[in-house]
Amino acid sequence: MRSTRWLPALCTLVCGLCAACSHNNGPATNSYLRECETLAAGIAGQVRDLPAIAVPTRPALPENPTEDQQRVYDGLMRIHPLYVNQYYAAFMQRCQAIAQVYNQALDHIGSLDAAGVDPEGVQLMTLHVQLLGEQRDFYSELHSLADHNQTALVHRKSVDAADELLLGVFNAAIGDAASAPAAVAAGLKDVAAAVSRRQAEPYGVGEQIAKISERAGQLQRDVASYQTESVRLASSLQARFPGQDWSMYLAKQGAPGK
Repeated sequence: MRSTRWLPALCTLVCGLCAACSHNNGPATNSYLRECETLAAGIAGQVRDLPAIAVPTRPALPENPTEDQQRVYDGLMRIHPLYVNQYYAAFMQRCQAIAQVYNQALDHIGSLDAAGVDPEGVQLMTLHVQLLGEQRDFYSELHSLADHNQTALVHRKSVDAADELLLGVFNAAIGDAASAPAAVAAGLKDVAAAVSRRQAEPYGVGEQIAKISERAGQLQRDVASYQTESVRLASSLQARFPGQDWSMYLAKQGAPGK
């Protein structure tokens, strides 16, 4: 689901832009951007601190199994779909929790006083707020994919190759937030091929995979664009307000996105 939670933040930033004057706004701009950066940087830490979700492992059958080994394997395979279904449910809850972390950061940024902030500082944080909103929406789309595939699993009553591959993709998505789009985009290529082999798949899984793959690619491009533009704006701020430390943005050149 799309959200407009970032709109208050943008409104506050625009108000700051309108209030900016011709006098030395360097200290106010630097202080404001540091507060915003601290809130944004805290997202990755909060996501990492969420408890791990155990990924169900497909039962293995040894070569030349005994009757007892075969019996145990058959029993485990009967309940394996239940464990995968439970993982999908837990993953969807995790996506909601991550989206909430983004929402809280956006709300806090929107509550900061942007009065007296230089227009380039407002522009810089506006770009960052928009990127944070995209990253938040990415997890909403992943939630939808898990929901679609869970429905397919319940009706199919068995775990197929696409399910097994999706477990790996989902686990990567809730690990490191910075690398999630690339990891998801790479993993979904194999998932899409496996889903295409399903017979009469009516649950929109393939369509959602295509949508997320496109969004992941766009998100990676937007992160790169933001990094370039943030360095440009910070360089301009440094030239105009040399008494302030702008390294928090200048150091982003060539660095991965948050």
